[in-house]
Amino acid sequence: MMKIISLRYTLQSIFFELHQSMRLSLPLICSQLIYALSGMITTIMVAHLGRDELATNALVWGIYIALVLFFIGILNAVCGRLKNMDTNV
Repeated sequence: MMKIISLRYTLQSIFFELHQSMRLSLPLICSQLIYALSGMITTIMVAHLGRDELATNALVWGIYIALVLFFIGILNAVCGRLKNMDTNV
């Protein structure tokens, strides 16, 4: 009977932690969904203007994503270096 009680408390604590984690991650999930949908929404809005504008949008969106990923990589590298410098002191 002790195994059942300890298992119940373990499952209860797991569900509590999962609930707390989901509450913390909900704003991040929403912001990532908005970011992911922004390209589609932009394309839909520009599609009404014409083929040339839609092609320009596709070209600019590709350049934008490449720049965003480049700077995210730079920031991650710099932050990793700064973190390592703080731990070595």
